[in-house]
Amino acid sequence: MHHWRISKYDPQRRNVDGSYRDTDWTSMSDIGIAFNGVTLTREEYVRVEGLYIDSVLAFYDESNKPTLYSLDVELNPAHDTSDLCSPGPIRLSEGEEVAPERLADLVRLCLRECLWCRLESRDSHFSIHFGYDYYTYVSSACPCDHACIAAANAGLFVEPYLSPYLPKAH
Repeated sequence: MHHWRISKYDPQRRNVDGSYRDTDWTSMSDIGIAFNGVTLTREEYVRVEGLYIDSVLAFYDESNKPTLYSLDVELNPAHDTSDLCSPGPIRLSEGEEVAPERLADLVRLCLRECLWCRLESRDSHFSIHFGYDYYTYVSSACPCDHACIAAANAGLFVEPYLSPYLPKAH
């Protein structure tokens, strides 16, 4: 298996313990707040979010679009009425098969903290997990070389990294 952490954070800017040294936005709730003299706008948030979504979809595509299921689904009622979250109630059930055409929207909702879940194939050959501070974790049986390059070319950082949300058997 191959495991990655995808983020907007340059690994060169980490402390020896792996913590990111710079002050940067980590959530949709940071829109309107200044970081290093630059205010996070809605447009910039959506732009960066799109890079993450495109990257996740590239890993999914390169892994031959496995059938994914939602696990450990947690809806965040505080965000359910946000105009950036969803125009209506979010519907996702535990163990639900995720239609491929719905994947981008679910990634978006997880990045926006409107919901949290793990998206995994039943054979454990592919997974997408969402962490704190705008980290996304992908695992695949495929090396996904093209997806790694595409994410890096888009300005994201792809690091070999085991998801902290994988079941302990991995």
